[in-house]
Amino acid sequence: MSFYDSLGYERENGEFIKDSEGKYIPKESQIKFYKFLERIGYRVIRKPLKFIDGDENKPKNNMDSYLTVDVIKEMNRWDTLILFSGDSDFDRLIDEAIPLGKFVHIFSFSELLSYELKMKAFSSPLVSFTEIEDLKTILERKENT
Repeated sequence: MSFYDSLGYERENGEFIKDSEGKYIPKESQIKFYKFLERIGYRVIRKPLKFIDGDENKPKNNMDSYLTVDVIKEMNRWDTLILFSGDSDFDRLIDEAIPLGKFVHIFSFSELLSYELKMKAFSSPLVSFTEIEDLKTILERKENT
């Protein structure tokens, strides 16, 4: 199993924090999460978060190509792709998986699930999706009272 993510940065009062050399300080909670995933057997692929034109209000992670290349390279080793993204950039990847009889299950927030991926699920029995909001009642942690 693989986990792809951009390493975010610490914030204070809504602003990104930089060290004395002007470099962003990595988000400690994210690093701990990555270490946890690695301990339980995940391969964690990450790279620093970037900003479009240096504007901190326009973050960009660009992990789609990393994931796509790895999925294609490993296609003979898996039967089901579980994709936690609704990004239409994965439309072509799913097009390549379907003729090979590969199952694809997409998990996405409803407002982030692209029309293209939703249509793939309606047009192919090998593709399905779950809106993450639908999982809230199942996964929500209940406080002991």
